[in-house]
Amino acid sequence: MNIVKYTKYEALKQLTLPWYHDEELNQKIYSSLILSKTKIKKVLDLCSGTSPILSYLSKSIEYIGIDSSQEMIKVAKNKYRALGYKKAQFVCLDINKFLAINKTLFKHILLKNALQFFNLRDILPKILNNLESDGIFLIVQTIKTNNQKDFIKLVNSPKLNQRKITRYTENDIVNVVESMGDIFNKKIYKQKIDIVEWLDYHEIEKNTIIKLIDSISKMTKDEKNSYNISKIGNKFYVDRIQIILSIKKKF
Repeated sequence: MNIVKYTKYEALKQLTLPWYHDEELNQKIYSSLILSKTKIKKVLDLCSGTSPILSYLSKSIEYIGIDSSQEMIKVAKNKYRALGYKKAQFVCLDINKFLAINKTLFKHILLKNALQFFNLRDILPKILNNLESDGIFLIVQTIKTNNQKDFIKLVNSPKLNQRKITRYTENDIVNVVESMGDIFNKKIYKQKIDIVEWLDYHEIEKNTIIKLIDSISKMTKDEKNSYNISKIGNKFYVDRIQIILSIKKKF
């Protein structure tokens, strides 16, 4: 995994940004967790960040959130301890290291918007090896369509471009998963994200944001569509397309 260094500012922002704590998306994730009709008792949340899904789960559930960011783990600990989640554990550790040393199998494993930091064919078998035979592995991932231009490249910011990530399409993920697991549910969900708010979250310089918005303003309609950019009122938004896959391990 390419370790991403999050600042305290970014960690705290995750608790307030509407697109990060999108209620509809988290409800869909929760619904996908319970579709197997298996009672949720223990959940492993990989690359958990500030653990937004935990607020949708019962306080009696054994929850383990794993993330390599100390800031994210600290924020999650403080938040959920105050809310009375006594069984929740938050561990700062590299995901590959955790999967290698873990001896406990889980009925439910969640990986939300983190596949871009991994090699698909390398990480998915490791995760499935930590899943019970009748358990569920839930992937929630931002994807790009085959013809979609990469919005991050449009930003042209060293801060964003230095993060070595892979932009997967839906087919990339589904093809790998089908070779080792059974997909029993698939959903596509779109979110509109305020471009300025999103760039501010990543602490992009104001001058870069101003130049970007100016260049977007001068784009033709077709150019905006190629980046999934739309304008509502006086604000520009980019569509974030999420795929939610519920996976059962093959015997």
